[in-house]
Amino acid sequence: MRPARRRALTTAMSGVARSLVAVSIALLLSGGLIVLSGQQIGEAYGVMWTGALGSLSGLAETLRLATGLLFTSLGFTVAFRAGVFNIGGQGQYAAGSFLAAWIGFGFTDVPGWLVIVLASLAGAAGGALAALLPAFLMVRLKVSEIITSLMSSFVIVYLLEYLVIFRFPASSGEITATPVIAESAFLPLLMPPNKFSVAVILAVALVAGYALLLKRTAIGYEMEMVGSSPRFARYGGIREGRVALVSMLLSGAIIGLGGAQQVLGADHRYFSHLAYDVAFAGVVASFIGGNRPWGLIPACAFMGALQNGALQLQFFTSVPRSVADIVTGLIMLLSVAAAFPGRRRLVTWWRARQRVTA
Repeated sequence: MRPARRRALTTAMSGVARSLVAVSIALLLSGGLIVLSGQQIGEAYGVMWTGALGSLSGLAETLRLATGLLFTSLGFTVAFRAGVFNIGGQGQYAAGSFLAAWIGFGFTDVPGWLVIVLASLAGAAGGALAALLPAFLMVRLKVSEIITSLMSSFVIVYLLEYLVIFRFPASSGEITATPVIAESAFLPLLMPPNKFSVAVILAVALVAGYALLLKRTAIGYEMEMVGSSPRFARYGGIREGRVALVSMLLSGAIIGLGGAQQVLGADHRYFSHLAYDVAFAGVVASFIGGNRPWGLIPACAFMGALQNGALQLQFFTSVPRSVADIVTGLIMLLSVAAAFPGRRRLVTWWRARQRVTA
């Protein structure tokens, strides 16, 4: 085995071992909370396992949740590896979802396959547009993209809520959702009746495409250089502003496309505040996956199982919702702490940001 491959394998195995230890510690700590809430530890964890992976319906729901996380985690990774901290996934996901829903219920006379294509393109464009202002302020005025992307998310989400309530309310009288999209635009399901759809194929294809972009293209090389060694990138003549702008827009487009797939494959309409959990959980999944393209798939599967298991814990045991959320948060926190090979990249990003703002 070549030394490079041996080092890569050793690093991967070390990451897996750290993750297993972290999850074990988190389960032990969470067990104390479960006991305090009056529930047996074995029974509670059995419910989580069975609900997430112990049946076909549970597995399908886990995969459905993982699919949405794959889009948001990939979008965050694209920006982060280029030295940009895109924390505005909530607004970008919501914008993509809303535009996809608008295409879906507004073009009912168009063939279904064309509606799917148009809605997907609209979702990607919506996500990119939502990321445009933070990207512009970052490149032109050197304003931190963390603040601008996060704040713009609140503006976008509440603007969309206004549109849903007062401009596009559901015909059934619901005020927090748009009308249902055309049935011909529903994505095919892989494990019916669960809403796990063919969107997962697109998500995995995007991961593969991004992996190839990093290894085989000039812009991928520039993204890696700017993210890992900004000083050398400047010496090499790479235009940091252009790379940052492209990575931010591409990040937003991927996240917005994920929102469109959620509408087309699962919800079939836009719901207010649908983007909160999937956007921020995608950031966690990216760090668990080491900010590496192929690491995102197992990380998102783990996160999807964790979220699904926590829901089952709330529904089928006496464990309060707050305790279930704490259990989920502990496992996320320790998993990120253990599987955090991106910490060096984060330090590099922070030092570069300090030089820019100095």
